[in-house]
Amino acid sequence: MKKITAFILCFLLFFSSIPVQALEASPGFTQVVEKAVDRCINLYPCEIDSYQRPITRGEFAVLSVNFVAALYGFGSAGDDFFQTYFTYHNDASGQPYKYENYFKWPAQYGTYMPWAYLLRHEYRPFTDVPGTGAVNMTIRGAQLMGLVRGQRGGSYEPDRPIRRQEAAIMLGRIIYLYGPQLVNRQPVTYPDSAEIGEGPRPYVDIVSNANIMRGKGDGKFHPTDYFTIEQSLATFNRMYDLLEEQVPPLCDIEISFKKYIEGDGVCYSEILENYAIICRYLIDGPMNPSLEASIPSSYLIFTKISKKGGDRSKSMPGMTPANFRWDAENERLYFTDQYEERAYYFDAKDMKIVPLS
Repeated sequence: MKKITAFILCFLLFFSSIPVQALEASPGFTQVVEKAVDRCINLYPCEIDSYQRPITRGEFAVLSVNFVAALYGFGSAGDDFFQTYFTYHNDASGQPYKYENYFKWPAQYGTYMPWAYLLRHEYRPFTDVPGTGAVNMTIRGAQLMGLVRGQRGGSYEPDRPIRRQEAAIMLGRIIYLYGPQLVNRQPVTYPDSAEIGEGPRPYVDIVSNANIMRGKGDGKFHPTDYFTIEQSLATFNRMYDLLEEQVPPLCDIEISFKKYIEGDGVCYSEILENYAIICRYLIDGPMNPSLEASIPSSYLIFTKISKKGGDRSKSMPGMTPANFRWDAENERLYFTDQYEERAYYFDAKDMKIVPLS
């Protein structure tokens, strides 16, 4: 359990060390981008310089995995997501994932989060997605989840921009995997339907019938136009509305709750109607390998555990909590600093820690 705590701390500090990207959405897309951020639908850890440029195949794969993670209540598609997903989810054929099908070395020999280890170090489905970096690891995760496929010859071409009909294939595959009852292959006709490839055509019908992708202002589908980052975020927002209530939980909430409640420093915990809340107070945290500075000597972490199996965390350094009080109506956990007597609340809806004095 100490390893889990160490991982969470490292992830939180690494994520908070990433500078806010200096870019702006086009008029009409600002709210779309903000909603995607609130839902944790993002391209992290990709570096984005413009929302208006075409999205690449690699970025679309990362966005797809982060989207699935968000559906299950995770803050991002990190090691914890991959470990939980491949432990409790079935593959595209409906069968449980078996670790030994991909790596012969037994996981029980002490590998921490073996599925994440597999994706980072051992699993290589594409010839042009090498190394152990987070982006390439996530692309390989997308392939193992069945979200993306490679090209002839074993490549993925992660840097190639995506065109609209190619995006339709990937989006249609997500609907098939996570909302198969919503798949509608009824043909949809556009003025330029003849320009849509034979392979993408069924997927264009699926996303069109689901109102995920439709024609542009002139009524045409424009299958070979590039798909931009902000258009992708808008599409995944619509996908979230479509699929949020369709996916069953990865695991029982008690399973996710248990791995935290048995850890160090738990000072408040409660399983509520739709999620669970755990607050942990950690002292003398470990060194974060991604930063030169060490973690502060005391750290407060609030974790919200979804009924679908995921969890999101918010943290603050340097205080000792006391006097916890749960406000069910507003979904807020009030608390004070034991020594400074300052008051705060943790907003479980917006995942924010707000000072009151």
